[in-house]
Amino acid sequence: MLGWGVVCVGMGFVKNVNQLYACRLLIGFFEAGLIPCINAYFGMVYLRSEMSKRSATMYGFSAFAGAVGGLLASAVSNVTAGGLPSWSWLFIIEGIITIACVPVVYLVFPKDVRTAWFFNSQEREVMRLRFEQNPHLCIEEKFSWAKVASAFKDPKLYLHAVLEFSVSLSLFSFMTFLPAIIRGLGYTRVHAQLLTVPVYVWATASYLMIAFGSDKVGLRSPFMFGACLALVIGYTMNIASEALGVRLAAVFVLGTGVYASVSNEES
Repeated sequence: MLGWGVVCVGMGFVKNVNQLYACRLLIGFFEAGLIPCINAYFGMVYLRSEMSKRSATMYGFSAFAGAVGGLLASAVSNVTAGGLPSWSWLFIIEGIITIACVPVVYLVFPKDVRTAWFFNSQEREVMRLRFEQNPHLCIEEKFSWAKVASAFKDPKLYLHAVLEFSVSLSLFSFMTFLPAIIRGLGYTRVHAQLLTVPVYVWATASYLMIAFGSDKVGLRSPFMFGACLALVIGYTMNIASEALGVRLAAVFVLGTGVYASVSNEES
């Protein structure tokens, strides 16, 4: 989080394409470590049958952040303080917010949930018994490079990498180009940013419903298949039709599946 926030602030001050590429690579480097760490943290606390709802919370906030980001982008669209263009201030503000959250996360999140400061004695005892009955939660497992190396011998790792790449490509393409897609429907830049808000709100709501349904029935694959099908339908609608109504509806169809496909695959 700290590395991501610092680089995000730095992106507001880039002067040439080389600096932009360097910052973008660093953003990807730090972000690549963040999501697996969050999922590993969940995996040390929650059972597999409980993971989808917890991942839904994380990715739900990610989708909701898209809505807030759209509002923020439209709010700073005319800000040129300090001689910087408005897009620079968007990076600077979001980077500062991230950096400010770092000490909060570090101090609030317990290193061992069994001794969490916000639990009372009875809740700590429940957590202790929970870990005794579910040793696969692996909170006592020690890190070793040998175990890291053993993962590269597992063919499932490479299958998962292909799957992760495929669903993440849809997610980040959607997040990156959504304002451009809406602008292509004839809206101004500011209006396009504002119109991303209902899309992300719908994405958040639909994703939470899918995730809770997945945990309720104890299955992942049918829900992931449905989410991926929504992606196929949404992108097909966008490509095949020139009608503005159809193309606007397509981004809502995409929002239905884009976060659910990633989260169900990871949980």
